[in-house]
Amino acid sequence: MLHSAMPEVRLALFFVFVVISSPSCMLWSYWLMIIILMSLMVITNKTVRERTGQDTLESVIRERRLRWFGHTYQMDSNRIARQVIDWTLPHFRRKRGRPRVSWTSSVKKDLDLLGLTWDEALDITKDRSEWRDCTARCAFTARGRTKV
Repeated sequence: MLHSAMPEVRLALFFVFVVISSPSCMLWSYWLMIIILMSLMVITNKTVRERTGQDTLESVIRERRLRWFGHTYQMDSNRIARQVIDWTLPHFRRKRGRPRVSWTSSVKKDLDLLGLTWDEALDITKDRSEWRDCTARCAFTARGRTKV
């Protein structure tokens, strides 16, 4: 690990080790070396995701939210889960201030990312395989790639 570091870093680590390597502070110098090495080996979460091919949490949540949206709209209209999505309270007014983000508004934002409107999405949900392709495309576009 130390051999792969840049020459300046190796020189700095050697200097720190020689200066502080008296017998009375060997343990302290050992921990200092570990801290310096760990600070040089910082790997960001983005780098780890790129190396492992994992999606961001945001794209995973977006895909699952759209999958649930399609799942509920493929249900019979008598089912409670389907009725809850279309349900609105009559004469309801929100309080002052910033409006809370509803599940429906977040789904609409996800659909905007795909370039779909709510009505177009409802038409697509009738065909399961097409909706599955659409949600997979959402995950790929969130990563900045196109579907293969």
